[in-house]
Amino acid sequence: MINVSTFYSMKKYFQAPWTIKDMIKSTGVSIFLLILSVIALQCFEFEGLKGSPLQLFLGFIVQWIIILGPAAFIIFKKYKLSWKNLGFTKISALETAKHVLSAYILYLGITFILSSIVVYSGIEIPGYQIQESLAPIFDSSVITIGLGVLIVVIAAPIIEEVFFRGLILRPLINKFGLRWGSVLTALIFSVLHFPWQSFIPIFILGMIINSIVIRSKSLWPAIAFHMINNGIAFTLQILINFA
Repeated sequence: MINVSTFYSMKKYFQAPWTIKDMIKSTGVSIFLLILSVIALQCFEFEGLKGSPLQLFLGFIVQWIIILGPAAFIIFKKYKLSWKNLGFTKISALETAKHVLSAYILYLGITFILSSIVVYSGIEIPGYQIQESLAPIFDSSVITIGLGVLIVVIAAPIIEEVFFRGLILRPLINKFGLRWGSVLTALIFSVLHFPWQSFIPIFILGMIINSIVIRSKSLWPAIAFHMINNGIAFTLQILINFA
């Protein structure tokens, strides 16, 4: 149960200066630009880069410039935000470790239970398949694996947490409350992780990361959790692919 002081500090944290209208406007522009980029890629073929780590890196950079660009222009410029406004509040390393460890134990427990149900019941649940591995894109060289670590383990968690838990979660919770704000954010998080064969695991992951931010009132533990989770998954994919 949340006590009164915790409730008011939490309410203050989630009172983002930008509104849902700002968020919808920036997201709408991002989607429009993403559609244009897909059309452009279909018109121009880059056979020399197709399926390469460099293509993945360039695609990642372009994708997140398109997604964060409108938000930076519409929201950051309008409200003159600082890093603290985005949710980068100070938190100790020990507190961060506690939040990450408890969240990861919860995530493993939920994943184990659902996986056991699927395996032993033989029921195929739509949207509960293993996420497609990125390992085949990277060869065994230090440079390409290092590029994969940079994208998957370092850059992606930071950028995604700024976008989903920094820009989206806070105004949604402020508007709809903790439960529905968290659910809506996790749904957006899952929908934007296309293709959707792993929609359910990503939704669960989104809910758990949301809970980290809600309890810690900071993005740092969420980023740490996201990095560790991606790091473990990427390492296992590399080891399995090159075993």
